[in-house]
Amino acid sequence: MNFNLILKYKGGIFRIISLIFCILSAESINAQTPTSDSLRNPIQEDVVILQDPEQKAAVAQPTKSLDSLTTTDTLDVPKSDIESRIEYSCRDSLRMNIAEQKVYLYGNSKVIYGTRTLDAEFLEINWATNEVKAYGRIDTTTGKTIGKPVFKDGADTYAAEEIRYNMKSGKGIIKGIVTRQGDGYIHGGPVKKTPEAIYVNHALYTTCNLPHPHFSINASRLKVIPGDKVVTGPFHVRVMGIETPLGLPLGFFPVTRRSKSGIIFPTIGEQRTRGFYLSNGGYY
Repeated sequence: MNFNLILKYKGGIFRIISLIFCILSAESINAQTPTSDSLRNPIQEDVVILQDPEQKAAVAQPTKSLDSLTTTDTLDVPKSDIESRIEYSCRDSLRMNIAEQKVYLYGNSKVIYGTRTLDAEFLEINWATNEVKAYGRIDTTTGKTIGKPVFKDGADTYAAEEIRYNMKSGKGIIKGIVTRQGDGYIHGGPVKKTPEAIYVNHALYTTCNLPHPHFSINASRLKVIPGDKVVTGPFHVRVMGIETPLGLPLGFFPVTRRSKSGIIFPTIGEQRTRGFYLSNGGYY
């Protein structure tokens, strides 16, 4: 009787010890098993096993999931054709037309582009075509045009009634031009301006600096190479607004600013004692 109790008591203790041992073993196994935290490792790595023998030398690289908010800008921004900085200003007002890409300047307007400057009472800038238009304004009191365009290209100055100029190509159309080349003045128009030369229709070339010169050489066409020479076709001489039979089939006049030899164009004039005369001509 006592022996059986002792066996039952020992059997119960053995079961309890076995249960405790199993619990401890399970906790140790769970402690050694790493847990995956999806918040700590947002980047998933996929390894691709290559079965093709030609691709076995390739190294498997992990692929990273991209943030959906991160985008690549594939818009190609066109570069402007204008190479220099453009500055413009005006006295009265400025108006912009976004749809037509135009800017309108009123009152003592000015545009500066590199070594070129254009002043006028009114300017219109077209960014789509890179063109600038310049006009004067008629004064309602006097009836005269004020603020006529004045275009400066380096050392050359051109006064005109109207100017349309392309800032990209350097070409332009000028109406009613007055410009100085060397010791002479050129009047005429319309004028076609290119970066290399100026082509004047109905041209007048003179050394008189008055708006209406006392004497001049009149030619239907005239070509000016700035800083070099003036070339004309058939021309005739006009004195005091009167046409004369004097003329030549070709004219060539140097206008260089540096010293060189050449023909000095004579001065044409009139005196009571001498009448019409040519003086101060020669060779230097």
